[in-house]
Amino acid sequence: MYILQFMENKRVLIFQISSNWGGIETYISNILLPSLKNVDVIVLSSTSDATLLQRIERDNVIIKELPNPRHIFSYVKALLPCLKWADLIYANKNSSINCLPLVLSKIVSHAKIFVHAHNTQPTVNGKVKLLHYLFRPVLNLCADTELACSKAAALYLFGESKYQKFTIIKNGIDTEHFTYNEHARQRIRKELGIDDDIKLIGNVGRMTKQKNQELLIEAFAKVHKQIPKSCLLILGDGDLADQLKKQCHELSIADSVIFAGNQSDTAPYYSAMDLFVFPSIHEGLPISLIEAQTTGLPVLVSQSVTREVAITDQVRFISVPQDDKLCISDELQSDKESLHWSRAILSTINNNVKKDRSIYPQQIRLAGYDVHTSIQKLKLLLKQSLLQHG
Repeated sequence: MYILQFMENKRVLIFQISSNWGGIETYISNILLPSLKNVDVIVLSSTSDATLLQRIERDNVIIKELPNPRHIFSYVKALLPCLKWADLIYANKNSSINCLPLVLSKIVSHAKIFVHAHNTQPTVNGKVKLLHYLFRPVLNLCADTELACSKAAALYLFGESKYQKFTIIKNGIDTEHFTYNEHARQRIRKELGIDDDIKLIGNVGRMTKQKNQELLIEAFAKVHKQIPKSCLLILGDGDLADQLKKQCHELSIADSVIFAGNQSDTAPYYSAMDLFVFPSIHEGLPISLIEAQTTGLPVLVSQSVTREVAITDQVRFISVPQDDKLCISDELQSDKESLHWSRAILSTINNNVKKDRSIYPQQIRLAGYDVHTSIQKLKLLLKQSLLQHG
């Protein structure tokens, strides 16, 4: 009873929700917030999009929108009271480039600082990426507890010096909810106008350079010539949405590519798919790949994604350029890569042995990727830290 009352007086500050709903936002919504039911929480946000913010609304949660960090004075002015308020600061990071909030936390706050690694490269391109290595020692000095979604993400964010000190919090999902459902398959296909004999290739992710959907669309155009009864379904939104739709028109496949946008519940869409393709340039440990495997889908994933993601026997790794400049910008290289991916897609479709897709959730649970396992592990870490802070 004492511990419960003690926890209720604690305050946690979380960084942060962006305008592009992705892995960090899903982690905050599905794992982090459920681990903090008995404490007061402020979630910082860079967006005012009510549709996105609705996903993280809780009785114990306050959402605070911050100014753009480029407006440094107004940004710091809005941030400082939050830092002083918190007993624990939980920073979800793709890189160490913007570690100003962590530095300020060390100066003005006595809060414990958790830093959680979610990626293996920053979301920015060019020379700016080099700043990550410059600021990484600063991030390490600020972090009291290091967490990561995968070993690869931990190594990238924290480096060799703290590589042995981090804790893995797996990107767990609701395995029961993502179990293959034949009724959901029929319903979604009917809503999308997809006949039973159509091979539906799927992708879930933000429409950004990192996710490499340009290459996926080029590869699908080649697949569609060989298998006219095929469609591509992309769930998500982002800065490249208009460019990707234009690309489909230029390749004369617009009628066979469905952009379904952001979906609050992606589970039935996985059931509707026949194959999941994920050609990302870099990732931490993508939640969508866990979801796809849980639904029993064959999965083609770029070799730049950590091997830790391969839980079932349905995963096959495909080569993709590591350097952003090689992807799409060079026409010859792009055609070579899309041909390679199209052959892998055709091979998987033509040689895939039909299996009982409902058997895979148990494998996911045994591998530790059930959301309840992740919540319990994180809850214990947070409780221990908050009690020590008291």
